[in-house]
Amino acid sequence: MVETAIKIELPKIHSGQEVLEKSNARFKVVAKGRRFGGSFYFARELVKRGLMVPGPYWWVWPNMPNALVGWRLLQRLFKPLVHRGLAEINQQYRTIEFNNSLLQIKSAERPNTLRSEGLAGVVITEFSFIPQADRIFEFSIEAALAERKGWAVFESSPWGMDHLYAYFHRCRTQWFYEYGEWPDDYENGRLVKTINESGLEDWEAFQLPTWLNPYVPKEEIERARKSKTEIAYKQEFGSEFVDELGAFFNKIPTHEKAEEKPLKKGRYRWGLDLGQHDPTVLSIGNQMTGQQVALYRWKDQPFEIVFKEVIQKVNEWKCDYGEVDITNNRAFGERLQTKLGYSIGLIHYTNTIKLAMMQELHTAFSMDELSLLEPKGSNKDLTWQLVEFRMMEVSIKAGTLTMKINARAGFHDDAPNAVGLMYKAFNYALFAMGISG
Repeated sequence: MVETAIKIELPKIHSGQEVLEKSNARFKVVAKGRRFGGSFYFARELVKRGLMVPGPYWWVWPNMPNALVGWRLLQRLFKPLVHRGLAEINQQYRTIEFNNSLLQIKSAERPNTLRSEGLAGVVITEFSFIPQADRIFEFSIEAALAERKGWAVFESSPWGMDHLYAYFHRCRTQWFYEYGEWPDDYENGRLVKTINESGLEDWEAFQLPTWLNPYVPKEEIERARKSKTEIAYKQEFGSEFVDELGAFFNKIPTHEKAEEKPLKKGRYRWGLDLGQHDPTVLSIGNQMTGQQVALYRWKDQPFEIVFKEVIQKVNEWKCDYGEVDITNNRAFGERLQTKLGYSIGLIHYTNTIKLAMMQELHTAFSMDELSLLEPKGSNKDLTWQLVEFRMMEVSIKAGTLTMKINARAGFHDDAPNAVGLMYKAFNYALFAMGISG
């Protein structure tokens, strides 16, 4: 039997899609602007992958009416192969067989139908608009990828701080769009690669605004910028994660220019959230300016190393007061106080204390009395701090009126706790000097 090699000329990608094409990550999270060209690109990707590595592939959509967009694209791409008898299309089941691969369009309307024997790859489109899409992937689809070490793409326009946002920030490698000389200068902006040290290996995230598609006229971008609300424009065109509601901290002031060393007129305070199984985070701020000046994180480090380095950092900034979480390790706090040679706040978390601390932070942010380091320039790897703040949410225990403020499932609250303790230290210093209020 003579085997016939299948050759097909795939449509060319545009310049904004090249960063996706160069990625070898097994899992890709793509936050894209409207009309970026995502559907076309991923239809092409499924065809290419099926030709290179035979196997079963899915393209999952929120519902079947939406899925027809992808189905039409696939039929157009496969038309040459169908004419040559090298591909077979089944309209009833919306499947395409080619090169010993089976590509199928699927709807997420009935999650139980998304349990499969095995998959070589899957694209989940409009991930943000599929209810509980993260649970669908983790409980139904992910296991189907294990046997073949299959790949997955989660792509969507953003929709607030949802599961796309959560998946974006679980990635080790992240591509953010950085504007040019002013905030809306998209023409002179560029994609910037950052490394999220706490992210997962082989996961890569991409923020791809509409204007990276060279076929979208600039006048349309300008029209949208002027006619839409700021939030709608940033989300639909800028592919940014914005959230008016949902998140507890809906305003988080930041500053880009950070102090490199203590100022003569500065007064520095610190807050330390001591991790038991989570990272330990130290936040240092200038009480005179209300600005965070440094942020440090220790992950999977022995307490002895953390202890020495905390002492070193606090002394480098010439701090004279701070507060530390001693909920799981009182001895650490007492020893720290002895070594520093001055009294510090030893805080044992209760729900009442933490709730008050977070509410004070919320007020400080709202009144522009406190700002955090902006993750740019030399601080570009501090994105994780803002992520943790944005993933803090309010919950009320069923059957009671007990309110709690904690991180959403899968996220940490180490940075908010450390900053909260730092701000408490600011206020303690003011009270002690008799100038509070």
